Amino acid sequence: LVFTLFLLTWKSNRVIFYDQICIHQTDPHLKREGILSIGAFLKHSDEFLLVWDESYAGRLWCMLELAGYMKSHALKDLKVHVRIVAMAPCILGVGFALWASMFQWLLVFDLSAVAAFVLAIVAARLRRPVAK
Repeated sequence: LVFTLFLLTWKSNRVIFYDQICIHQTDPHLKREGILSIGAFLKHSDEFLLVWDESYAGRLWCMLELAGYMKSHALKDLKVHVRIVAMAPCILGVGFALWASMFQWLLVFDLSAVAAFVLAIVAARLRRPVAK
């Protein structure tokens, strides 16, 4: 319960640009405006998440975005993170296993709702990066 509440209410402090959602897919005028603005999105992005599958290199649009990001940042500032689509079931499986073990732990030790809430807050604090 606590994990589910935490998962549903947690808000990331990151702003993301997901092209398929942020660029209008049906209105030609809005689509053109979004495509013309993609260079600015890439230039002002701190990181690039590349979700790799076997068709990635064959999609010109994906290669254009990657090249645009790499061209608009100095070599030392590049932060390209590659995630392989085939690993998604493994990652979800590990997440589910952690959730199940935490749920079992809560049941075995019979924590009160307050203790479970405090545990969730501590876990949330541990997930946040330390400010430099």
